[in-house]
Amino acid sequence: MLMLKFYRKDVSRIHETYKLCDVLVTLSSVNNKYWETYGINSVFIPNPMTFDRKNITYSKLDTNIILYLSRISPEKNPLHALKAFLIVHEVVKDAKLIMVGDSPSPRNIEECKEFVKNNKLDNYVEFIGYQLDVAKWYQKATVFLFPSQSEGYGLVLQEALSYGLPCVMYDMPYLEFQRIGKGIAVVPQNDINALASMTIEILTNTSKRKQLGTEARDISSAFSNEKIKLMWKELFEKLEQINTLKK
Repeated sequence: MLMLKFYRKDVSRIHETYKLCDVLVTLSSVNNKYWETYGINSVFIPNPMTFDRKNITYSKLDTNIILYLSRISPEKNPLHALKAFLIVHEVVKDAKLIMVGDSPSPRNIEECKEFVKNNKLDNYVEFIGYQLDVAKWYQKATVFLFPSQSEGYGLVLQEALSYGLPCVMYDMPYLEFQRIGKGIAVVPQNDINALASMTIEILTNTSKRKQLGTEARDISSAFSNEKIKLMWKELFEKLEQINTLKK
């Protein structure tokens, strides 16, 4: 099985080269269908998580803490998270936004901190920086804010759902988690007001918050590392059988 990586300049060769592979592993059923239309043998297998979900402690969903956990980088829209929080704070006065993540450019963080200072949110927004152990931030939060422009898979979304966190995100209909549609509240891309309104609704509506939290825990069980290991095991066994028949 070949493992290949392409850059944009090679895009014209991708389809023909992938046909040489025994199998192409994709990160969504949407991508899987796309490659199948070109006659490429492909299979969807999710990314494994970096922790064992059987040993985690779910969020109690009893705080007004909103979590942004991602790079502080333009494609992740950290400023959208801050602008949405400014609206949330006007309604939920004790709400707090925790931003976990580093940036490839110091200027990105500076812009975010300038926004916080200019809007007098210093006591309500906390910049944590890069963290290896992120469990406690998922456990403290009640809403996970995910305003990315695009994602290849959305591993942090998978992690947040595993902790039973309701997730508010921009529309990315190709992502597997959004396609299943549980534990997630989706709003249109770049609609900061909708991002804020949905966050406010989850923070102030106990019934909706608990429903989304339950759905989040349920959906994450379908993506357990045990099931993912089994998918890889079945794939390799199938490839061995095919190669045996070719001999």
